[in-house]
Amino acid sequence: MGILVRTLEFTLGAGSSVSDIDREIYALIGHIAEQVVVVTRTVAEDVIQYDLIVGSLGAHAHAHQIKLEVGGRNMAKILGRYREIQASS
Repeated sequence: MGILVRTLEFTLGAGSSVSDIDREIYALIGHIAEQVVVVTRTVAEDVIQYDLIVGSLGAHAHAHQIKLEVGGRNMAKILGRYREIQASS
């Protein structure tokens, strides 16, 4: 199975936190027309990675793997705040 990799740039106009990015990405994922969607999120040093397995079960079982990497010039600021919150909890 191959992996479809897309790098996306997130701008502050759409929000300024990891949860804002999550909402935007999950809205995008909602447009994928498959029976099953499994998502994991990893906060890396300068990007947020979303790994997806999508597909169908049953008689026509199949799967696709998608990797979305979200970065941009504002990501250091967003991830800095995220790491501060994580460290204090």
